[in-house]
Amino acid sequence: MTDISFGTELTNVNWTDVTQLLHSYGLTDLSEDKIKLAFENSYRFVFVFDAEGQTVGVARAVSDGVTHAEIYNIALAEKYHHLGIGRQLFQRLVDQLDGMIVTLYTHPKTIEWYKSLGMSQLNTAMVLFRPHEKEWMLQEKFIDD
Repeated sequence: MTDISFGTELTNVNWTDVTQLLHSYGLTDLSEDKIKLAFENSYRFVFVFDAEGQTVGVARAVSDGVTHAEIYNIALAEKYHHLGIGRQLFQRLVDQLDGMIVTLYTHPKTIEWYKSLGMSQLNTAMVLFRPHEKEWMLQEKFIDD
């Protein structure tokens, strides 16, 4: 397996790496400062580091700490796909959310992968996007209208 490590603290995180990773997947258009603040304000997080210490994977959860948690910004650099690292990243975050109902907002292309991890698809979720995001969400088939 590739020489990688996982971290659950904000130390040693290169926020430029995180920003580039999230931007590369279209997960956010926020600035580096706002992305860092989002992670700082999150309940739990997991980072993946390569042998050189570069941040190559991220995941975070927002929660009330008791009943519900939502996973956001889960991403792994493409060169690390299909090695089991994404599964570990997901599971390490979920393990920190023990006993909670966990929801995840994901790209339509990854729904089946998350189902393979034990998640179920909701039929009743609703969302209100920022105005500049709606067109992209329509094009990517996140929403129907």
